Amino acid sequence: MIRLSPRTTKGLWSRVLGAVMVIGGLLAVARASAPPARSPEPPPGMGAVSVRAVSRGRVADAEVAFYKRRLRQHPNSGPDHALLAAAYLRQARATMEPAWYLLAEKEARASLSHQPFDNPGAVLALAQVAEARHDFSEAIAMARRTRVRGAVPPEALTIAANANLALGRVPEAADAARTLVKQAPSTGAYTALAQSLLAQGKDGEALDAFQQALLHEEPGEQESSAWLRGLLARHHLRRGRLTLAEEVNRQALRARPEYPLALFLMGEIAARRGLWEEAERQYEAAYRQAPLPAYLMAQARARAARGDRAGAEALWARAEGMVREQMAKGASAHRRDLARLLLARGRPQEVEEALRYARGEALMRRDAETLDTLAWALFAAGKPAQARTILLEALRFGVRDARLRLRLSEVEARLGNSEAAARERTRAREIDPLEI
Repeated sequence: MIRLSPRTTKGLWSRVLGAVMVIGGLLAVARASAPPARSPEPPPGMGAVSVRAVSRGRVADAEVAFYKRRLRQHPNSGPDHALLAAAYLRQARATMEPAWYLLAEKEARASLSHQPFDNPGAVLALAQVAEARHDFSEAIAMARRTRVRGAVPPEALTIAANANLALGRVPEAADAARTLVKQAPSTGAYTALAQSLLAQGKDGEALDAFQQALLHEEPGEQESSAWLRGLLARHHLRRGRLTLAEEVNRQALRARPEYPLALFLMGEIAARRGLWEEAERQYEAAYRQAPLPAYLMAQARARAARGDRAGAEALWARAEGMVREQMAKGASAHRRDLARLLLARGRPQEVEEALRYARGEALMRRDAETLDTLAWALFAAGKPAQARTILLEALRFGVRDARLRLRLSEVEARLGNSEAAARERTRAREIDPLEI
């Protein structure tokens, strides 16, 4: 059994909460990849602003005000423009508002205009903006530009690992993660490695990497500690190990009480046990902490499971409004979210729209979650042969995902391949006995 370190982590920035993953057909929280690369550190004069003294949002506000004052005094300072870009990125993560990314990009480009060379902070900020927009190829290209004296800094390697994983380039993601571990072993580095190993179906090695991530924790950052344990709890949940998942997840809540991802996972654990009222309560608690469409969608699933279709429809409508509003502001990354919402709601007249969004998102990334969404939409649209091709692509590197296997079983059955359908159901049961 994994030995869990009681210490907390330092130096990891949490992933954008809007970057969410699907568990049991819904989006879970926190993009199951490593935290974003750390932004340039503030200069000593910024020390009066303490993360322990004020909330994340207030810290980001204070940082923005601080660097704006500096730039009024030194408008041509490349480093200060880069640091303001980093502050805007933190605002984006704290508020989940796409407009902050536009401001971050503007400041990063201003920084490069004043200091076009030896300016990895500005380039790194542009890489983070590209990653947030799901322009993963651009994120990788910008990460490579941060190379200093032949070496890529750890922050850029983190982006390379995450972006390659999103593009479905699992071997490249694993290479970046291994280089990161070798160059700068840390909780974040080992977590990135664990994620790439899970994408290859190497559960044992992934658990070893998670163990190293726990052992490399240092005091000072409760949210990162909770985030790491949330990822580990989610892995156990996807293997049907509910007791262990709950144990690890409660450690996440002890590290940071009312942590949204942990609350959501408590809901998922309750749902697996058929305790839908408790599941809805936990989903609602997660939403109060972080008002994300994914949590409303989870509540809708719980309402539907309890036979309250009208209540489920109302929650789906609220979630849809939130997603469409974000997309109207330029957050195209929500296409997958909207596709899954429309498919979960189950209205035949919405299938073509869901397929359009799923195809659009698949042009930007090819991770297993996105390919599963596309296969789901193709199957719903009466295109099982195309869905089968997509699912085989999702499974090609060996990822062990019971949901993908069950989806493939459905597809094979629709195609008349009864033996293949039975085989896939058996494989799904072997991965997660509770999924069926």
